[in-house]
Amino acid sequence: PRLLAIERRISKLSYSRRCFEASAVRAYERFGIKVVPGVSISCVVVDAKRWVVEPYWCASGYDVNYYLGLLEKALDEVMLVQIGL
Repeated sequence: PRLLAIERRISKLSYSRRCFEASAVRAYERFGIKVVPGVSISCVVVDAKRWVVEPYWCASGYDVNYYLGLLEKALDEVMLVQIGL
């Protein structure tokens, strides 16, 4: 799962909606790591529907469908470039 880590720069500590960044901040704090705005953190998405993420160094699994979706989006973008759109 470490190779699937997503890195994001945290812009604030309090988020009004559920998202990767909010879950990542909570995940790091569970390990006693204080996160401050401007820092980049890396996590693996374990359950995208509930936005459960784990820090990259201890990720026990990953959400296969979430990562397949990212792969599909990336492939679509590459194909658009290839055909010149």
